[in-house]
Amino acid sequence: MKLITALNKNKVADSNIKSVTCEIDSEAALEILSTFNTNNRPVSKSKVNLYANEMLRNKFALNGEPLIFGEDEEGNECLISGQHRLLALARAQALYNTDADKYPDAISPLTLHTVVIYGVASDTADTVDQLNPRSHGDVLFRDDWINEQIAPEWKTNGSKRAMWCKALGGAARLVWLRAGGATVSSAPKFLTSEMLDFIKNSHPDLCKFVSEVLTAADGKENTGLRMSLPYIAALSYIACLEFDENDEQVVNEDKHEKISLFISQVASGTGFAAGSPAHAITQYWNKLTAEAGSKDRDLEWVAPFVKCLTALVTGASCKPSDLKLTKKEADNYRNVPCLMPGWDTAMFEYAASVSAMSAEEKVKEAERKEAEKAAKAEAREAAKVAKAEAAEKAKAEKAEAKAAEKEADKPTPPVKAPTVVGKFVKRKPAPAASTKAS
Repeated sequence: MKLITALNKNKVADSNIKSVTCEIDSEAALEILSTFNTNNRPVSKSKVNLYANEMLRNKFALNGEPLIFGEDEEGNECLISGQHRLLALARAQALYNTDADKYPDAISPLTLHTVVIYGVASDTADTVDQLNPRSHGDVLFRDDWINEQIAPEWKTNGSKRAMWCKALGGAARLVWLRAGGATVSSAPKFLTSEMLDFIKNSHPDLCKFVSEVLTAADGKENTGLRMSLPYIAALSYIACLEFDENDEQVVNEDKHEKISLFISQVASGTGFAAGSPAHAITQYWNKLTAEAGSKDRDLEWVAPFVKCLTALVTGASCKPSDLKLTKKEADNYRNVPCLMPGWDTAMFEYAASVSAMSAEEKVKEAERKEAEKAAKAEAREAAKVAKAEAAEKAKAEKAEAKAAEKEADKPTPPVKAPTVVGKFVKRKPAPAASTKAS
C-alpha cells in the first residue's frame, strides 16, 4: 500500500489545520517575524547563529520540519514554531551580503524551503518542540554508509549497531576537537552534518579503531579498559596518524598493529610485562580514584593515556608514575595539552597558527572599524561645517536679496518743477530823452 492511500483512508474531511510548502527569502522572513512573531519564547542567539552557519554552508535541508502558525478564537494569527529559523535566514543573508567570498558554499539569495502549517490552536504553543533531538549516534545508525564500515559482529542486532554508532560519534567528536575543532572548521559546533562529512571524507579509518576497541572490551572478563571507549578509540587512532611524503594523512600500520595488541592486553589484563606501556596504564588506572567523567577527566584520564600511547609508539619504557602529569604540565594544560608525535602535534600547531591569525585579524578589524568610525566622525564634522557655511551664505544672500527688494519697492520721487522767482516781463524800451537848443 502506498502512503497516500493509507492517508486518504484516514483523512479528516473538515479540519482547520492546513499546510503548504513555501520557499521563503530573508525579506519575507523579516516580514513574517514583524507581523506574526508576537508571543513567542525568548530568542536564543546561539541557536540563531548555529542555524545561520548551516545555511551559509548550504547544509540546511528541507526535512519536513514545518513552520507552525497558530490562530486564536478571534482569528488572530501568530508564529508558534520557526522564529529561530527565520531569524537565522535573515542573519545569514546579511552576513553573505557583507562578505560573499567568505561563504563559497552559499547560494544567494538564501532561502528557506519549508513546509508551513497554519490554523493550529494558539494555546497549544507550549506543547511544540518537546521531542528529543537526534544524537550523532542516531544519525549514524540510519546512514547506509555505515553498513560498509561497521564490523560484522557489531551489526547482528539493533542494540549492537546502536552501541557501535554511539561510540563512533563520540570518537569522531574527540578527533575533531584534537584537529582544532571550531578553530579550523567552518562549523561552530560538531553538528551532525559536520560529523558525517568529517568521518566520511577525512577519517573513515576511525571506524576500524572503534570496532577493535569495542570488540576488545566485549565480554565480562574484559574489564581492563576503564576509560571511555570512544576516547580510547579516538586517541588510539590519532596515535597512528601521520603525513606521508605527499603530505597526505595516513594511518601508520606498524603503529596500528602495536596499538591493537596493546588494547587487547589492557582489556584482558594479560599478556604484558612490567615496564611496558600496557602494564603502566593498568597500574595507573587501578590506583586512580577520580571518576572517568569527572571535571578532571583530561588531566587524570586523557593526558596520562596520551603519554602511555606516546611511549608505546616511540618504543620507550613506561612506569605508572611517568603517566601522572607534573605540576607544570597540569598548570599549563589548557594552553599546551599532552600531544602525541605526528598528526596530533601538527594539527595542534596548525590550529594555534590559525587562532593567532584570527587574533591578528580581530586586531586589524578593530583598527579598521576605529578608522571607519573616525572617518565617519570627520565626515560628519565636515558636513556640519559645510552646512553652517551654506546656512551663513544663504542667510547673507537672503538679506541681500531682501535689501534689494526693499530698495526696488521704494516709490519714485516726483520730479519737482523749477521754482518761479518772478516773471520776466517784456517791457517796452524807455523813450530816449529830448535835447533842447539853447
